[in-house]
Amino acid sequence: MRTHTALLTLFGMVSACGPPERNELLLVARYPLAPAAAAARTLTVDSAGITLGVPGVLLRMDSMGARVIERIPLPDTTAPRVLGTLERATLVWQGKHLVLARSDPDAVVREPVSAGTAVAALDPRRRFVLRGAASGAALGLDLDSLQARWSWPRLGRATTALAFAPEGDQVYLSLAASEAEEARPEILARDAQTGRELHRGELPWPARDMIAAPQGRLYVLVARGERGAVLGLAVGPDGVRERWRRALGRLGLPTAARLALSPEGNRLAIYAPGSDGGIAVLDARTGESVGQGSAGLLDAAFDARGALWLLREGELVQVDVAAGRTPR
Repeated sequence: MRTHTALLTLFGMVSACGPPERNELLLVARYPLAPAAAAARTLTVDSAGITLGVPGVLLRMDSMGARVIERIPLPDTTAPRVLGTLERATLVWQGKHLVLARSDPDAVVREPVSAGTAVAALDPRRRFVLRGAASGAALGLDLDSLQARWSWPRLGRATTALAFAPEGDQVYLSLAASEAEEARPEILARDAQTGRELHRGELPWPARDMIAAPQGRLYVLVARGERGAVLGLAVGPDGVRERWRRALGRLGLPTAARLALSPEGNRLAIYAPGSDGGIAVLDARTGESVGQGSAGLLDAAFDARGALWLLREGELVQVDVAAGRTPR
């Protein structure tokens, strides 16, 4: 059942005598999940529709999360995170494994990754999976077997995050600091086909998450200890330039946060699951706040139209991310 709530915010009811606070995200609709999906912990919205990650299984849902369309078994009960959808499989990060999940359990491919490695991304052109290594090397994995087919050389520093440019021509890797080399954390832009270094720039702290928009726009979540920030970067002929910076503390978010970007690249969501987390949505081009929401969410994702969906216990929530507009 869909619930329209034009004067609900993510903090609850607001008085009908006045508008909600400017920085509060407005809730557009709530969709109770099907009982089989009540234990969902991760959310993906892509060309395949809504996919919920439940311990031990991926669930393809209808457009409101009320009905399970397809069940895709997984090798273990670790919370799965979808990296991308292929023609006949779904690429999943699950614990210490990369998984090609399929409806037929006998056709599932499960490939362990080395200790200290937890970054991988699917090439937008669907040519390969790129996996970062603790040595700074990058491995190109075959889409059918997840076996390494080629590699880029070691850099002596761990890869902490990576992201492809939507155009598929470049890939961005973040490198950890190195006391031995007296090197600060860095962003490295490489040609996605050859691995040739294109641009390089320093970061204030190590990157924990990263997401790219068209035309060389890059968003990086950096943190050290309890201090963290989100950076809006521009990557191009002039190298890597910082366009804006927002401290996570000023947004009311812990450093254990993740990033999501709208398809048009105009809205950036920073969210942290759990009771001490929350969500903030920024104008991706300026870093200005569009709105914030309360704690209690489990995951977040934008759909193809730019609507923002939140996964909460037992329900999906759609919120408005257009500043200054009251949902109808």
